[in-house]
Amino acid sequence: VNLVGHRKDGAFDFIGNGFRDMTRIASGPVEMWSQIAMTNQEEIRRCLDRLIDELETIRRHVANASDIDLRAYLRRAKQQRDELKHRF
Repeated sequence: VNLVGHRKDGAFDFIGNGFRDMTRIASGPVEMWSQIAMTNQEEIRRCLDRLIDELETIRRHVANASDIDLRAYLRRAKQQRDELKHRF
């Protein structure tokens, strides 16, 4: 939410339900989420490091104009997401 909020191009005018769903936690109680984060600092740091690694992988594929690698990356993500359907 902050990333989009920092933009000066009216990006909030073009968001939809997907953005609302993905950012649901941001509308929750700040005190509760702060306590959860402070209680789980070590694991959150580990997860953020892994997220940064994933983002760097995507950036590298885009910067290298590596469509084959990017598609393979996205295909793996799609496959894993599709497998979640069987759990709900």
